[in-house]
Amino acid sequence: MSRRRTDRVEDLVAWLLTCLGLLAVLGSVLVGHAAHGAALGRDGAPTPVRAVLALLWSAVCRVTAACNDAGWTREWARVEPRWRHMAR
Repeated sequence: MSRRRTDRVEDLVAWLLTCLGLLAVLGSVLVGHAAHGAALGRDGAPTPVRAVLALLWSAVCRVTAACNDAGWTREWARVEPRWRHMAR
């Protein structure tokens, strides 16, 4: 019995998501292991992996802060007129 094209696409997507999930777990284990070693004071000389992780972490922090700032600015622009009206 031949399979429909949509069945093959669904299977492909399922395999891709499974592989991405496994890569995420592997990455989490590696980062957790490195963090555990750093917490116990087993830091050696900086490695290229640590430098890349530090750069990625810095970038994530900056992007998150920028998104939060923009969200707070939008929220304050919506809330401030109500507060000013109530203060009168």
